[in-house]
This record gives sequence, C-alpha cells and structure tokens, in this order.
Amino acid sequence: MSGEVWRWNSDIAWHYYSSMQLEAYSAQHATNEFLRYHHVRACIYFGIGTLEAFLNNRIRSFLSREGLPEEEIEFKLRHSIEDKWTKWVKRIYGTSAIKDSGVADIFKRFKDIRNEITHPTSRDHSIYAVLDNIQPYELLDAVAIGLVSLFETERKPFPYWLLGWNYVGLNGDASHPTQSNNQNGFLHSMKYMGFSVPAGISPACDDWEMRYMTSIDGFRKLRMSLDTYPKDIEPFFEEMPLRPRLCRFWWDRELILSSQKTS
Repeated sequence: MSGEVWRWNSDIAWHYYSSMQLEAYSAQHATNEFLRYHHVRACIYFGIGTLEAFLNNRIRSFLSREGLPEEEIEFKLRHSIEDKWTKWVKRIYGTSAIKDSGVADIFKRFKDIRNEITHPTSRDHSIYAVLDNIQPYELLDAVAIGLVSLFETERKPFPYWLLGWNYVGLNGDASHPTQSNNQNGFLHSMKYMGFSVPAGISPACDDWEMRYMTSIDGFRKLRMSLDTYPKDIEPFFEEMPLRPRLCRFWWDRELILSSQKTS
C-alpha cells in the first residue's frame, strides 16, 4: 500500500503494554485522588489497547494468508474487541486460549469500564466509585497472561517485555526506552545480571526459550526470578557505555543515570 509509514522502535503492542505498566505504577504512587483517577483511566485505555493491537496483528496475518486484500482486512478489524478475543482467537488458534487462561472475565470487566469512561452514560458519578476499587496491576497481569497464553498455543517464545522490564539506552541517551529481543538482548542481560542462562544465538538458547518462555508456568517462574533480583537495573560496564541495559523502573531517569556510577 502506497503511503505506508514504518519506524524503528515503534511496535504498537510493546508501546501500549509499556505505557500500561507506567500508568499502573503511577496510579499506585499517585499523591492525590485526581492524579490516581487520571492514571487508572490511562492504564485501562492502554491495557485494552495492548490486547487489541496484538490481536489485530494476528488477525491481519491470518487473513493475509487467506489472500484477503488490505481493504477487506481493515473492515474485518472493525469487529468488537470482545469478538476478537473470543471468536477470532477460536478461529485462528482452534482453541479458546484466552478464555482458558482464566483472564477473559477480567478483560470483559475492564472493557466495560473503558466503554463507560470513554462514553459516559451514567446519570451520577458512580464511575468514580468503580475507579476507587480498581487495582491496575490486576489488568496488567491479566493482559500479560492472556498474551502469553497465545504464545503458548503457538509454541513460540513470548517477548521478554511482557515480564515488565524494558531496555534503556538509545542513540546515546542512556534513559531512552528501546525494544530488544530475547536471544540477542534479554538472555545476554540475564547472564550479566548473574542468572545461569545461555547467551547468544545457539541451540542452547533455543532450548532455554522453549523451556521457560513458551508457557504461563514458565512466565510466572521467570517473572518471580526477576522479582528477586536485588537491583533495579542491569550492571553498567564502562567498556560498553552505550550498550542498552535491562531496567525494572525504565521510566526513572535519575535511577538510570546514577546507576552508571554505582553499578
């Protein structure tokens, strides 16, 4: 299609998932009620957006393989988000992977809340009572588990960023988030952080990925391992000062810059 625009470091699902994570953290640490409402709303928007961006990508690939032109694909992508995680997932994968992962009810609840904050229909202010009771990390976890369940069905490794850590260091800016990949980036970082993992592109890395990064169980175990890491960022090496580093609080510029002196 003429006029298409493609950019580096711009995967939409990654952007939205990362934004959801930032908003969940910001909601948890908000200093007043107004700011918390802002961050909770944003977390919900980015959460549902992450799910839809990922599913749209899979649906587009599926329909492209069937030979549909882009105009027809775009029309079909106008289906409701609920249809996408039920009917389309069933059609593409032959299984109700998201429903079976136990998160479909959470998606439905947050989707309905998203609809109400986008198109306010209530006579009163009851939406604030709903927002008061929302735990943003519940949605963050549900989106992660839902997407991992699809990778598990595909028997393909899920991307490291679903674990909640991101790389920082792009174009000489030590705090600029950047997207990497599992074998050329994540496994090297795990090794630098002291974990016993293979690194580089090799059969051993393929085996490790298939063992730990293709299932919900593997996801939870790997996330638990990262949760126990005593620091919030991968060590800094003066020999490679511009190398991107894996970071838990990747939005914290002060943490990132100060770690260049203390790692």
